Amino acid sequence: MKLSKNFLSTTLGLMLLGSPLMAQTTTTPGFSDLPSLTAQELGSKLEQKVFLVQLKSGDTWRLDFRSNGFFYVNTGTGYSASGKWRTEDGKLCTEGKYLATVCNDARLDGDTMLFLLDSGEVVRYLPK
Repeated sequence: MKLSKNFLSTTLGLMLLGSPLMAQTTTTPGFSDLPSLTAQELGSKLEQKVFLVQLKSGDTWRLDFRSNGFFYVNTGTGYSASGKWRTEDGKLCTEGKYLATVCNDARLDGDTMLFLLDSGEVVRYLPK
């Protein structure tokens, strides 16, 4: 069965947004107590870096943040997409052609960045 580009883009959009329809996890206790980062600090931790993310479902993402404001994502299922990224104080905001703009809360746990998806799942961005 061949899937359309729109179907795949919508599916990835739901994954990146942490859609409540796909949620089966809850927030990590103490997430809001962890230190937040300024927009500039968060940007410097992301820019020109590649991260691996593993969701509780077992799905994986590879995220590549470029200094020109674009990001690229590859999933463990073979799908890839790109879009724009920016930071706000304590938040990472992303948008793509088929993705709505979303801003996820960001925290720092030691040297590891954590992000709260809309589903309530907290994911770790592990440097590649």
